[in-house]
Amino acid sequence: MREFWERSGPVPLSGNVRLLLEAERGLSFADASGLRMIAEGGQAGARPVTYFRVFDPSAVGEADGDINSYDDLNGGLILYSGYTERDGTVILI
Repeated sequence: MREFWERSGPVPLSGNVRLLLEAERGLSFADASGLRMIAEGGQAGARPVTYFRVFDPSAVGEADGDINSYDDLNGGLILYSGYTERDGTVILI
């Protein structure tokens, strides 16, 4: 099975990201279920990580176009961002 960061385009929040947003940002399970995330690989120092951005697809209007890649999101649409370490640890930025 492919992990969320290996898929192209937006995907539902991963379990680790959803749990951290619930714990640290007070996001409810119901609120999290409608959100999507998009990710891309990168580096944090010398460590390989997966950067992610969380957004509400209902806020993406036709003027903003389709969200197909990490760079398609502008600052106004990004609700949360961070990265995931190889061991699954999620860091919010």
